[in-house]
Amino acid sequence: CGEQSLLQCDDLSAGASVQVVCAKETDCHASQNCSGVNAECPTPESRDNGTTCNDGANVCVNGQCTGSLCAAAGLTECQCTTEDHYCDVCCDVEGKCTSSYDIESLDGAHVAPGTACKDKDGYCDHLNYCMLVDSDGPIARLKNLIFGAESIETAVTWIKEYPWAVALIALGVIVLIAVFIKLCSVATPRGGSKARKEKEKKEKKGKSGVV
Repeated sequence: CGEQSLLQCDDLSAGASVQVVCAKETDCHASQNCSGVNAECPTPESRDNGTTCNDGANVCVNGQCTGSLCAAAGLTECQCTTEDHYCDVCCDVEGKCTSSYDIESLDGAHVAPGTACKDKDGYCDHLNYCMLVDSDGPIARLKNLIFGAESIETAVTWIKEYPWAVALIALGVIVLIAVFIKLCSVATPRGGSKARKEKEKKEKKGKSGVV
């Protein structure tokens, strides 16, 4: 019982406190009222070990939903590696990780949402689908796309198959650079040096006139 339950049992009179539920019912134990004698909430009565809990994904052990569903059949829990069963509760059956839905002695069940799946590369959602988590950021993905071994190999193969296309692309790049340089040179004013020379001439004339 939590602190709130203890306060409920402690603050009320003995006659009233016995009507207060200090431990709510769960899959693995019954509800429990205050005793009317002690401030502490009495330990609720546990359900039988092996009782299914957590929507059938686990079994009760000493009043807690901590046991594996597989343990109820004397098996060890494992993580399925096939896509159709990523989010199933799976058990090791003679060395093979098998979905609980395919084990006759068990009622099939899914793992709880948020459970890791596909060798911890994803997590199970509320629809029992394994949502993969992208560990790489967008920059890393872009780098792998451009500089990855597969991308480089594909580019080399394409160059070997279409050398004429590579030549045309290179020629086009050269032409574009030449056009760009030409446009820039036309747009750049060339009168600066001429204006300086005229200014220098005027200054010389001015000096000669003063003399």
